[in-house]
Amino acid sequence: MVALVVRTLLVVGGSGFLGSHVVRAARESGWRVHATSTSGRPAGDVPWHRLDLRDCTAVTRVLDAVAPDAVVNAGAALRGGAEADRTVNADGAVRLATALTAGPARLVHVSTDCVHGGREEPYLDDEPPTPVAWSYAEAKAAAEEAILALGSDAVVVRPAPVLGEPGGDRGPHEHFDASYFTDMVRMPVVVTDLAAILVELAETAHRGTMHAAGPQEVDRWRLARAIARQAGADPEEVRATSLASSGLARPGVLRLDTARARTLRTRLRAVGEILPLE
Repeated sequence: MVALVVRTLLVVGGSGFLGSHVVRAARESGWRVHATSTSGRPAGDVPWHRLDLRDCTAVTRVLDAVAPDAVVNAGAALRGGAEADRTVNADGAVRLATALTAGPARLVHVSTDCVHGGREEPYLDDEPPTPVAWSYAEAKAAAEEAILALGSDAVVVRPAPVLGEPGGDRGPHEHFDASYFTDMVRMPVVVTDLAAILVELAETAHRGTMHAAGPQEVDRWRLARAIARQAGADPEEVRATSLASSGLARPGVLRLDTARARTLRTRLRAVGEILPLE
């Protein structure tokens, strides 16, 4: 009788919005899961470890303790400005990837579609980063380039804005008590679809960069109105504005070719399948 081999997956940022869904998807796929958190909040009923990616000793300690077969880095600093972007989203991500080169573990690194600067035609999966002058995008782009330059067993996933399932937790992009851009266009991805793809990639041989986006584009104002309507709020209270008039350095139109993601088992649903749009 052949014994089943249970592989171990470490989810960095496992108590966050995306990371908690990765933990759940990995457990459902049969992985033995460990998760990390900076807040001390465990990610469900799994072993967890406190980890700050700025701490080289802590990175080594956690990897030695878990001995993972694969790592999904879903951790990121969304607040803290340029300093957090540099120390966590760039340097911290590269520190983790470099530490993994000492062993056989595979890395699935979560980046962002905002490594692209924005244009009308779709970006291909393997196009190099061209970020606008925004510290978050620049840090994510720097991390991508450094991780891929290591030549290790790694794949970098560039997700579009992440949407929660109806009735579930909202993603960081899903609030409507503000003004929203009518000229900022994205191709949102459903969080459970993205989590499933990240887990699937942990056991494949894909390398390089890959987009993860739904097949339907929508501007941020229409999206916010749809979220408000679904939440029982008044969509007429969602204010419209333009990126062009804001003075912010952010990508405007980001259309992503998802040819590589379409080769995977997981289907990326359109935003209109879970959220009725006007």
